[in-house]
Amino acid sequence: MTSSTADTTSANRQEDNLQDNTSIAPLQSASEIIGIASGKASAIAALPIPLVDVVGVVYIQTRMVQDIAEVYSLEINDQQRLLLSNTMTVLLGKTISSLTASFAHQVNLTFIIKESVIKAAMAGFFTKVTGDVYLQHIRSGQSLESLSPSLFMDYVSDQITNTDITASRLAQNSLQALMSKYL
Repeated sequence: MTSSTADTTSANRQEDNLQDNTSIAPLQSASEIIGIASGKASAIAALPIPLVDVVGVVYIQTRMVQDIAEVYSLEINDQQRLLLSNTMTVLLGKTISSLTASFAHQVNLTFIIKESVIKAAMAGFFTKVTGDVYLQHIRSGQSLESLSPSLFMDYVSDQITNTDITASRLAQNSLQALMSKYL
């Protein structure tokens, strides 16, 4: 089989599989993969060992995207791009969690919310965002190679605009969860 024939066969197989993207079974499987990966990322991020959290969460997110692609029978042609994309997402999440932890410390919330809890929550959140963005991209029939960082920003912006995700709402939910657990 020539390279051109192999490319055409692979493209046809991916096109056939993308036609099934509206099926419930793959969506349920992908959602389960995202949920499990988010939990694992949260657990790894809570570890107080420098760099283990970053490397661990990058690995978890990369494996998650590979598993989602497998559910939809898609091949990931550029593993380096996938790894770089996930590394950027994890570093962004780590930066935001550090800023959040700093804010919590400044307003004296650290006695309630420990830094490791903030890191775990952010790692779980960004892993879920990563999974959701890749899943939407795959379900829309686009190749993984066409995924850009702006899609992540657009997704988060859209979630904030179209849902009730605000800083005060998140703080309120966090405090309610803590009070219900400890009171």
